[in-house]
Amino acid sequence: MNRPITPKRFQSIQKRALIKEFRIFLYLVLAPVLFAFTLQGCAAPTRGDLLQKFAANPEIGAYIRDVPFYPQEKYMCGPAALTSLLNYYSFGYDIDEVTAEVFEEKIQGTLLMDMLIYAKLKGFNAKAYESGPFDLKEELKKKRPMILKLNLGTKEKPLGHYIVAIGFDDDTGTLIAHSGIIQAQIFPYKTIMKSWKLTGYSALLIRP
Repeated sequence: MNRPITPKRFQSIQKRALIKEFRIFLYLVLAPVLFAFTLQGCAAPTRGDLLQKFAANPEIGAYIRDVPFYPQEKYMCGPAALTSLLNYYSFGYDIDEVTAEVFEEKIQGTLLMDMLIYAKLKGFNAKAYESGPFDLKEELKKKRPMILKLNLGTKEKPLGHYIVAIGFDDDTGTLIAHSGIIQAQIFPYKTIMKSWKLTGYSALLIRP
């Protein structure tokens, strides 16, 4: 027999719902931010440091300066990353419109294939494929930013996250990427490659 919902019980239900919603927020929005700060380390180079090094010795890496950045909202790393790449090549795409087309409410996330289809429908030469460290660097050298699909969790409990790779530095072993709410974040190769490998080095490359 169903228990009657008294005012006290209703407040308890509301409280549990708010706690659950807050936990989801921490899991899906703050996790990428915490991931970024965890990877930085106390001796991580700054973006300014890398730009000075690239200017003096361009062979050590690559950096694409003019890739637009869109801070993600809850669940929205996919639409933010996709809008970033689209507007890099052809400015005029609205993140809300992109979100409406590719975001899936049922899974509270975005599939890589849906982003691929959207880019193709807009006339871009796009491919979703199994990339890798060498391929990524070659594309960045050609001034082609890429969307990387990461798993910030484990195989048993995956936590998907999309970033936009915009540069790298072999000298310090770091990747530069737009991620979450942080623009041009610096990531050590070792840790980020581990998260990328868990997705089979899944990537989305878009060209005009």
